[in-house]
Amino acid sequence: MQDIKNIIVTVYNLSHEGTLRPEDITDDQLLFDYDQSGAENLELDSLDALEVAAIVEEQYDLTLPYEIEPADISTPRRAFDYLSQLVSAQR
Repeated sequence: MQDIKNIIVTVYNLSHEGTLRPEDITDDQLLFDYDQSGAENLELDSLDALEVAAIVEEQYDLTLPYEIEPADISTPRRAFDYLSQLVSAQR
Protein backbone atom coordinates (compact mmCIF):
# COMPACT_ATOMS: atom_id res chain seq x y z
CA MET A 1 0.00 0.00 0.00
CA GLN A 2 2.86 2.37 0.80
CA ASP A 3 4.26 1.99 -2.73
CA ILE A 4 0.93 3.06 -4.21
CA LYS A 5 0.80 6.09 -1.92
CA ASN A 6 4.36 7.02 -2.90
CA ILE A 7 3.43 6.93 -6.59
CA ILE A 8 0.31 9.02 -6.00
CA VAL A 9 2.31 11.58 -4.00
CA THR A 10 4.99 11.80 -6.70
CA VAL A 11 2.44 12.46 -9.42
CA TYR A 12 0.39 14.83 -7.26
CA ASN A 13 3.39 16.93 -6.31
CA LEU A 14 4.55 17.22 -9.93
CA SER A 15 1.19 18.28 -11.31
CA HIS A 16 -0.05 20.37 -8.39
CA GLU A 17 3.29 21.84 -7.32
CA GLY A 18 2.48 20.57 -3.88
CA THR A 19 4.23 19.14 -0.87
CA LEU A 20 1.92 16.21 -0.20
CA ARG A 21 3.47 13.36 1.79
CA PRO A 22 2.39 9.69 1.82
CA GLU A 23 1.33 10.01 5.45
CA ASP A 24 -1.06 12.81 4.42
CA ILE A 25 -3.16 10.30 2.46
CA THR A 26 -5.44 7.85 4.21
CA ASP A 27 -6.08 4.43 2.70
CA ASP A 28 -9.62 5.49 1.81
CA GLN A 29 -8.85 9.05 0.62
CA LEU A 30 -10.66 9.76 -2.65
CA LEU A 31 -8.15 10.48 -5.38
CA PHE A 32 -10.67 12.08 -7.72
CA ASP A 33 -14.40 12.71 -7.93
CA TYR A 34 -15.15 9.52 -9.87
CA ASP A 35 -18.91 9.67 -9.37
CA GLN A 36 -19.19 13.46 -9.65
CA SER A 37 -20.71 13.70 -6.19
CA GLY A 38 -18.61 16.68 -5.21
CA ALA A 39 -16.96 14.71 -2.41
CA GLU A 40 -13.66 16.02 -1.07
CA ASN A 41 -10.77 14.41 -2.96
CA LEU A 42 -7.17 15.00 -4.05
CA GLU A 43 -8.39 16.32 -7.40
CA LEU A 44 -6.20 14.11 -9.55
CA ASP A 45 -7.17 14.37 -13.21
CA SER A 46 -6.95 12.09 -16.24
CA LEU A 47 -3.37 13.12 -17.01
CA ASP A 48 -2.40 12.31 -13.44
CA ALA A 49 -4.08 8.91 -13.83
CA LEU A 50 -2.05 8.21 -16.98
CA GLU A 51 1.16 9.12 -15.18
CA VAL A 52 0.27 6.89 -12.22
CA ALA A 53 -0.54 4.06 -14.65
CA ALA A 54 2.78 4.46 -16.48
CA ILE A 55 4.74 4.34 -13.22
CA VAL A 56 2.78 1.32 -11.97
CA GLU A 57 3.32 -0.56 -15.24
CA GLU A 58 7.04 0.11 -15.13
CA GLN A 59 7.56 -0.47 -11.42
CA TYR A 60 5.54 -3.71 -11.26
CA ASP A 61 6.19 -4.96 -14.81
CA LEU A 62 2.43 -5.07 -15.46
CA THR A 63 0.22 -4.39 -18.41
CA LEU A 64 -2.83 -2.49 -17.28
CA PRO A 65 -6.13 -2.93 -19.13
CA TYR A 66 -6.97 -0.22 -21.64
CA GLU A 67 -10.12 0.66 -19.70
CA ILE A 68 -10.35 0.59 -15.93
CA GLU A 69 -13.49 1.38 -13.98
CA PRO A 70 -12.79 4.60 -12.06
CA ALA A 71 -14.36 3.18 -8.89
CA ASP A 72 -11.77 0.37 -8.92
CA ILE A 73 -8.94 2.84 -8.35
CA SER A 74 -10.70 5.68 -6.56
CA THR A 75 -8.73 5.32 -3.31
CA PRO A 76 -5.26 4.00 -2.43
CA ARG A 77 -6.87 0.89 -0.87
CA ARG A 78 -8.99 0.15 -3.95
CA ALA A 79 -6.03 0.79 -6.26
CA PHE A 80 -3.84 -1.54 -4.18
CA ASP A 81 -6.49 -4.29 -4.20
CA TYR A 82 -7.04 -3.89 -7.95
CA LEU A 83 -3.32 -4.02 -8.70
CA SER A 84 -2.85 -7.02 -6.42
CA GLN A 85 -5.46 -8.90 -8.44
CA LEU A 86 -3.71 -7.95 -11.70
CA VAL A 87 -0.33 -9.07 -10.39
CA SER A 88 -1.81 -12.45 -9.42
CA ALA A 89 -3.50 -12.85 -12.79
CA GLN A 90 -0.44 -11.88 -14.84
CA ARG A 91 2.11 -14.04 -13.01
